[in-house]
Amino acid sequence: MNHAPTPPALRRPSPAIVAFFQARPDDLVENQTTAAGQPLPDAAALRRDRIFVARLWAKVARPRYASGRLSYRACWEWSAASDEKGYGRIKVARYSYAAHRVAFALRFGRWPLASKMILHSCDNPKCVNPWHLREGTAAENQADIDARGRRNIKKRANAEAGVERWRGGRISEACLRGGSDLTPAQAATIRARIEAEGEGSALLVALDFEISEERAKAIAARRSWAWVPSIAGAASSSASPRIQDDPGF
Repeated sequence: MNHAPTPPALRRPSPAIVAFFQARPDDLVENQTTAAGQPLPDAAALRRDRIFVARLWAKVARPRYASGRLSYRACWEWSAASDEKGYGRIKVARYSYAAHRVAFALRFGRWPLASKMILHSCDNPKCVNPWHLREGTAAENQADIDARGRRNIKKRANAEAGVERWRGGRISEACLRGGSDLTPAQAATIRARIEAEGEGSALLVALDFEISEERAKAIAARRSWAWVPSIAGAASSSASPRIQDDPGF
């Protein structure tokens, strides 16, 4: 009786091969333009352009060891023009590009894939050290922000910038408050009273200002109105909460 030969055991494909065949078409295509629609120069040609490469690294502070060797662990900080987020900018022909993306292209000889962005392992926008840069998705970028606690820092920075615009007369107090019925002075008084009298006083303070206890606790814990400083001696003030003079915050 003839038996069919046993087929050889199939090897499981590697994760990289699986990802290659499961990827969407744009995951396999190198970026051709920037987010602003500017055409990207040929990355391989940039690597061969010694004058451009020298011009780029002349704008970067690259730490060295005592022996004179470059430190690849340290950040290489951009020292020329930057955008409002702190990322360096460099001109190639007529267009301006993000310096860290150009540094990535110089190392790998290509631009990032169309579905990816460049992530910093050092969390330093000025850094253009190619060994601190990697490709990643938008979801990975958001996960990095949450893991490093940068989301709250950014919110606070935006709030502080808004306060400066308000103080300079470039933004209205109503816009800064975001529709809140409290004023900065009242929020500062609420925080100062709860800090002085203890968290158990939150309900009484909330009743005085006609707000909920949870909202009063959020103000005291700086989860709300974090940019407003407390008013010294506010706990001993006998003035009516709704008619206090604005101290000028």
